[in-house]
Amino acid sequence: KHSVKCHTWRPVQAGTASALRRFFIGGSAELEDNSYVRIPGTFKGERLSRFGFCTETTGSVTFSLHCIQQARAFIDAALLKKRRQKVVDQLGGFSQQGTVCSILEAYQRAHKRLQEARESLPRDVLNSTAQHQLESSA
Repeated sequence: KHSVKCHTWRPVQAGTASALRRFFIGGSAELEDNSYVRIPGTFKGERLSRFGFCTETTGSVTFSLHCIQQARAFIDAALLKKRRQKVVDQLGGFSQQGTVCSILEAYQRAHKRLQEARESLPRDVLNSTAQHQLESSA
């Protein structure tokens, strides 16, 4: 936040008629050339004389400026961080999902091989193994 106080003035015409006109009608004399209020580019000296030019102070105006500077670098850094987080989240989600899927596929393959192995064994081996287990537990 910045506060700038500017002192104001207006040109004054000499004479009572201009003072009465300003009081009753309003308004005042205006500059014909606005460049008269600044220092000319060709001026080379210590003092600038405006001899014969009459002014009157009219108070001051205070400006309150609220400034924000937006830099492309900050926007790019924030956007890059957001993109990186999005990619990490996506990879994390996919890698977890991929890990779970690969575990389930491996389990299904092992279960299928076990069933195939049981089916390929002769019936008498399975029956003798089952009977042997019953005798051991009894």
